[in-house]
Amino acid sequence: MSKDKKQPVKVKIYSINTNLDVSGILADLLYKPIKEEERVEFQKEINDWLSKPEASRGPRPNLEREKMTGPEFFKDIVLKSLQMAHKTGNTALLRRTKAMGDLMDHAIEKKKGILEIMDEDFKYIKSAMGKADTWENHQGVAYAVVMVEDAINKAENDNRDPENSDAGKES
Repeated sequence: MSKDKKQPVKVKIYSINTNLDVSGILADLLYKPIKEEERVEFQKEINDWLSKPEASRGPRPNLEREKMTGPEFFKDIVLKSLQMAHKTGNTALLRRTKAMGDLMDHAIEKKKGILEIMDEDFKYIKSAMGKADTWENHQGVAYAVVMVEDAINKAENDNRDPENSDAGKES
């Protein structure tokens, strides 16, 4: 009698290049959120500036804001889409959203902007992008959201042994 050998299971892995060229994106969409400490400090600067006589004020203080990189922008749009598509959820949904954010963080920090995700997660974010329906409807937002959706649609998929890929694994 011969024993049947099990063939290794092939899993679809999608590679999404999140290194988007954000040079054409509206600056307001690219700004990273302001930390509370920065907001408080800026408000103090404004109050000090306003307390001086107008003739001696000098230029109004400006808040220097950092802009997101292409991969950070990709993550921001995808997470906003997930929130729009699933406005509320149980802990399983929240864990999945957290896991998607962790995978994107891993791609940003360790994979040079290449997001590797399994078929189920790929379908999840693709579906969320299609269901997200509360975007501001103007050309700048349209350009940004479509750019992210196009990156998702261009994902290269290949069949690899899941043991040889770190997709879906946290570091």
